[in-house]
Formats: sequence, C-alpha cells, structure tokens
Amino acid sequence: GVTYNMSMKCKMFETSNSKKKLSKPVRSRFQEYHLPEYSDDEYIEVVKYCLAEKITLTTAEIIAKILLAQERKDVREEI
Repeated sequence: GVTYNMSMKCKMFETSNSKKKLSKPVRSRFQEYHLPEYSDDEYIEVVKYCLAEKITLTTAEIIAKILLAQERKDVREEI
C-alpha cells in the first residue's frame, strides 16, 4: 500500500455550556475562555441578525422580547 505523510496547520474551537462532564485530560488540551452572557439589547440584535433572511426585523424583535420575558435567553430557541 501507499503511505502518505501529511502535515497541516489548523485550529480547533470547541464550545460547551458546562465543563462539568469534561474530563481533566480533555480540558488540559484546550485553552478556556469565558464569555459573558449577552445583554438584553445584544440578544435582541443577535436574534434579529439570525432571522433577518427569514422574517421581518420587527417580527424577529418581537420573538426576542417574548423569549426574554420568559427568561429564555438562548439564541437557538428563536430558530
């Protein structure tokens, strides 16, 4: 058979909402960054951006405000 020896430069980014279930050996291979939660205004803008091609910005803003009122500040929920 043919053997290939390859090398490539790449970066990996992994995300997690909680590190409780990540083992210490796995965590030791990554740098940890802690990002603050979106402010309410930032959350509304992100929702509007994500939905801009699907619905009007006014409707997207209404959806974002309803989710905020229900204390559901997860951008994945608006989809």
